[in-house]
Amino acid sequence: MKAIILAAGVGNRLGEMGKVVPKCLINIGGKSILERNINILVNCGIKREDIVVIIGKEGETWSEENQNKIKAIHYNVIINPENVAKNQAYSFWLGAKEIDDSIVCIDGDSVFHECVLKRLVDNSYDSCFLTRVVPNERRTRVLVKEGRVLDFGKEALSDRVYTPLLKFSAKFLDALKKEILSNSDKYFATSIDVAIKSICKEHEIFNVNLEDS
Repeated sequence: MKAIILAAGVGNRLGEMGKVVPKCLINIGGKSILERNINILVNCGIKREDIVVIIGKEGETWSEENQNKIKAIHYNVIINPENVAKNQAYSFWLGAKEIDDSIVCIDGDSVFHECVLKRLVDNSYDSCFLTRVVPNERRTRVLVKEGRVLDFGKEALSDRVYTPLLKFSAKFLDALKKEILSNSDKYFATSIDVAIKSICKEHEIFNVNLEDS
């Protein structure tokens, strides 16, 4: 199993702070989010050399200094040179295009406990992601039936919401890459969940409740 950390965002939600430091370099408990998440992936059985970090080039936060800070933390780094115009799905494709193995994919600014990721990695489902109950908020919702994800999006009729902790089998990953490339003009400008939604009825992906972790 391999891992992709998507960290090419421009930090708009952080305001002025986002112009200074990428979200993955924010310090929590004496370590950056990136260092923390790499350590968690390794502790969950993924080799350090099998982890790839996707970072950006465009935007004030992606100074050469910040790029070098990330490269000092982890050597396997891919730069999305069009991270403003081409969004998360393009970053994902850059990291996944040469992979023919199962993968774990996480957002670079996600903060979670090791036991949460371990439950995803060790789960019997080959392809799955974590959801949690968040009622009455306009967020990406996940419709689940008998454990299987059937639909998701802001209009999906469900109280469960998507969290950016994902596991794909090699077969599902291959289907996802083909779907993204089939309409790259559309998908490259969006988040990865848009492409997942397009194939989830044909290719099985299952739900894992975060509350059970």
